This record gives sequence, C-alpha cells and structure tokens, in this order.
Amino acid sequence: MLEVHEKRSISSTQLFDMNPIPKDSMLQLRIGLTQSNLDRGYDYLIDVADPSSKNYSKHWTVDQVVARFAPNRESVDLTMEWLTETGITDVRQSSNKGWILLNAPVFQIENLLNTKFHEYSSADGVVRIGCEEYSLPQHLRQHVDYIFPGVKLSPPIKRSGTRKRACFGRKSPSNVAIVLNTSSSTEHCGTSITPPCWRALYDIPEQGNVSIPDYTMGVFEYGDTYAQEDLDEYFAAYAPYVPTGTHPKLVSVDGAQAPVPTSSDENDGESDLDFSVVYSLLGAINVTLFQTADTNATLLDSLLDAIEGPYCAEQELEAGFHCGVASLPSVLSISYDTPELFDETFLSQKRACNEFMKLGLQGHTIIVSSGDYGVASNPSFGSSGPCPNGCIPQGLNNTGEHSFHGTIFSPSFPTNCPYVLSVGGTQLSPGQTVKDPETVMNTDRFIIDNCSSPFFFASGGGFANYFPRPPYQNAAVSTYLTKYAPSHPYYYSNYIDVQDRTTTIGHNGGVYNRGGRGIPDVSANGAHMLGYFGELNEADGTSISAPIWASIVALINAERTAHGKSNVGFIQPTLYQNPQMFHDITTGGNPGCNSTGFPASVGWDPSTGLGTPNYPAMLELFLGLP
Repeated sequence: MLEVHEKRSISSTQLFDMNPIPKDSMLQLRIGLTQSNLDRGYDYLIDVADPSSKNYSKHWTVDQVVARFAPNRESVDLTMEWLTETGITDVRQSSNKGWILLNAPVFQIENLLNTKFHEYSSADGVVRIGCEEYSLPQHLRQHVDYIFPGVKLSPPIKRSGTRKRACFGRKSPSNVAIVLNTSSSTEHCGTSITPPCWRALYDIPEQGNVSIPDYTMGVFEYGDTYAQEDLDEYFAAYAPYVPTGTHPKLVSVDGAQAPVPTSSDENDGESDLDFSVVYSLLGAINVTLFQTADTNATLLDSLLDAIEGPYCAEQELEAGFHCGVASLPSVLSISYDTPELFDETFLSQKRACNEFMKLGLQGHTIIVSSGDYGVASNPSFGSSGPCPNGCIPQGLNNTGEHSFHGTIFSPSFPTNCPYVLSVGGTQLSPGQTVKDPETVMNTDRFIIDNCSSPFFFASGGGFANYFPRPPYQNAAVSTYLTKYAPSHPYYYSNYIDVQDRTTTIGHNGGVYNRGGRGIPDVSANGAHMLGYFGELNEADGTSISAPIWASIVALINAERTAHGKSNVGFIQPTLYQNPQMFHDITTGGNPGCNSTGFPASVGWDPSTGLGTPNYPAMLELFLGLP
C-alpha cells in the first residue's frame, strides 16, 4: 500500500511553468535513508556544549559521528529489496551510507513513486526537475527521509547566464569627502562604519595582538564571487595593515572560480563585504573560501557535500567538484538564506539541520545571518502578482497560487535551524557615537518591481515554523513572550501534514508560531558599512553582522588554543546561560508583513537576540571553561 510521503506545501503554478518530461528519459534519483539516533542528537550535542557537563568541549571525531548516525541495516535492505522487486537494477549505496543512488527511465520512476515528474521553468530561464508529491510503500516510510529530485527540485538542467541575488543593501555614501577620511577614526560611526567602529563598539583587540592558527576561519559564498581589486581598495583605505593581494584559499565546491573582475556579473558585492569584514578584524590570516557558482542549486547541499559528502553521487561528479574531502575550519560564516516555505522542503531542511548538529559535535561553530527583511523573507522570491512583501499568505490549505504576499511572518533557512548561531543586525543613528547604545537595524533601503514604496532593511527575526524551540532557549524566550511580546495573533505550528496538506500555520488568523525556534540568537552592527564594490559604497545587512561574530569566535578559539584548550564549537548553551556577556539592545524593532514586527526588549528578543558582543567578558568566560 502506497502513502503520500512528501507533498509541496505551496503550489508551484505561479512560480514556474510546468511541462512533462519524456517518459523514456533517464533520471538519476537519490533516496535519503533515515539515519540512526537522530532523536538523541540534541542530547549528544548538549553533552559536549553545556559548560556544566563533565564532557564539555570533548568533541567527537568524524568516524564517531558517521558510526553513530549511519542508517541501520534494515533500512538499506528493505529499500534495496523494494527497488529490485520493481525491476530497477542500476542501484548502489553512497560511500557515507546515507543515500541509495539509482538510474532509471522516467516512466519507471513515476510508477515506482505514483507521481508525475515535470520540468519546472522559472522566469529567468532556469529549468529544474521534480514533482508536486510522491508516495512510498507504507512499510518504507519510516526508513526514508526524502527522495531527490522530487518535491525538492533538482539543480538546474538549463540556466540563464547569471542570476544575481541582492543579499544586502548598498548605496553611495552621502558625504564622500568625510567618509574617505575615517579609516582610523570613530568620529563618524553614526553614519559611516569602518573597522575602528566595530572594535570600539565591542572592545575587539587590534589585529596582530592574537595569533590565529591557519585556516580557522571559513566563509561560504553562494553564486557571488569576490573581486581582488575591491578588497585591495578596501585594505588601502580602511585596513592598511592587510597587505595588498591578501586573498582566501579557494575550495571550489562545484567548479566555481574566484576571484573575478570587479565588472563581472558574478561580483555583486556580497563576497567583497564578507572578506572586508574578516580581514579587517583578523588581519592577513589564512581564510578558507567555500565558493559555489550556482545560485539556483539548493542553498547548502553543495557546501555539505564538500565537507561531509551527505548528498554526493560520487561517480557522476564533474571535474572541479569536491565530495567529502574539504577540511572545514572551526568557524564558518554564512550570509545567505532562502524563505523557509519557498525553495527548501521541510524534510530537506530537517536533514541539513541535522548535518549542522553533527558539525557541532565535531567542534565547529556555524554562524548564519538572520536576514534583512524584519519578520519577512526576501520579497524578491515569487515576485509575480501584486507587490510581494516576502510573507506567507493566509489559507495555505487552499492556496492554489502564490505570489509571496501575505500577513504571516516568514522566517528563513538556514537561520531557522537551532544548530546554527543566528545573527541579527543593529545600528547607530546619525549623531551617535560608539559610546551610545545601538538600536535594532532598520534602514530605508530599496524598491523592487511592482512596488511603489521602499522596503526597510531590518534585522531578521521571529520564530521558525519548521523547528520547535530548543531547550537552551526556553527560559530567555519564555520571558520575552510573557513580558514583552506584542499583541500579534499567533498559532502553534504542526509543520505541514504531507498527506493532506493540512497545517496550523496561520491558524485562526495567527501570524507567527509561538512554539518555534527563536531568531536570532545574537546580533552585531549591520548598517552604514563603507566598502568598495566597484566604487565606494555604503552597505547594510546582517551579512555584515555574521562575519563580525565569526571573527570574534575565531579570536576566542585562538586564545583557547594558546591555553591548550579546544574550540568552543556549538556555542549557544554557554551564551544563553551568560547574558551578562552582551550589550543588551532595548530600542527599535523589525517591521514586516504589514506589521511592526517584534520590539527589542530587556533580555532576549526576536529582533536582536541576546544582544551584541562584549568581547572582553566573552573571552574571560570562555578561557575559564575546560
């Protein structure tokens, strides 16, 4: 007996043109097997991450992680038996044991899964393969996470030349004569942020005062590529202690190249921004760049393939692809996201989030920007129809078309995952100095098609629909909800039932999931950064905040290494148990979805988390831990 295993939560009809695939076409399919012991993953992680545990900082090896979470033999045998009985013979298991890989004609796979596969063509010329739903034998459902491609679409089989994605906001600074003279001053930090401003705000030591081991910092770039000319201009103007030509070590995840000329369509400024922040705070250290070229591929599959191989079909890899061979630094900064209910399915997000849990077990800290649209997601997704606001429409159960215009708050992936450190944004205002308290990042920044008024770049925050609140957040988030939460109607999410598409998302007119993982965890300055992106520009966004936090964690790891201690790894339990290490942000808010969003408050809040870092206090505490 077949049962629906996965079904698209939002109809594809307005986002794509859908055309059937020729029945005799060959299709490569991957079956993600259910892994063992995932129900204990959180407990394993807390055992090495909670400072009160006797096993604090005793991180696991790669082999220990693989052995503990490998699918059980029954899952492999039952899946192989099912495929053999249906006449599919070109089958094998991946080297990391997590996937069954097969090749078969489309008609055979459609019969196998009781579905129809289509080509999904988007407005920019990209074509991907997938289906709206698929079914599995009832006895197999507990043994399979999800099938790819399926509801989760394939990487592009055809693509346009480029697809630029604005990951942060930028504009020409209002007074170039002033900002060109701020490289060593904090005088204009209220309007023009340079490295001395960050150091003064958070008491970060001058570069060179801490010896940082090689390749302890990694940066992930998704479709955008840095230009060496831009970095050199920035170093000369604002970080003269970084030599001209300083650049990261390239790990080309999917054959991508770096650097590119400033004029290249592949250089939109995001990568320039990340490396400008990291090098200006850490100096000319060895940084690893995980570069992927394909902005239309699933956001993190290529990255996770490079470092762990969880999605690889190794025998079909093209030249230049990495599969489980790249060494991940102790800290990884990610400044990209996708709407939680848009491009990634719940099952694929859950699997990727569990991969981050495994990395935390091994002592890695994964740091992710929380987004730039307040309680909404990027409004550029699904932009047909009325002016999109990046929010989920009410009535998901009955929605046949989707313009990404609604009233339900829309968090993003991967910042919704409880195993990454989610970083929101703050800002100083004109006339303020580094001695003044910051407020929530909220800047008037840009206009998109079909919209007459500008959107605000505001600190991403709110509550996940796909992941429940983790225990390490309970006390802080409960206090906010009890004392400071606005009167927005809410619901408790049951995710989405894959068999009949029923959901409590938006139930009774609610606009946020009161039981979800709180976003962000922490924050840092994300407004008015000066940089070179082809020319002198000013940038806003949590894309600035995330590498600031990554740099701070790298400094703390370096200090712990000098004292014979291990990396901090999964850092959240320690942070939430020690709120005194933060500058609390208590003013401002993060509007979106036709609402005022969530206001900042005393303690944790869904716009700035626990607050901004106090580096000396953090260093003292972490050096005092085993």
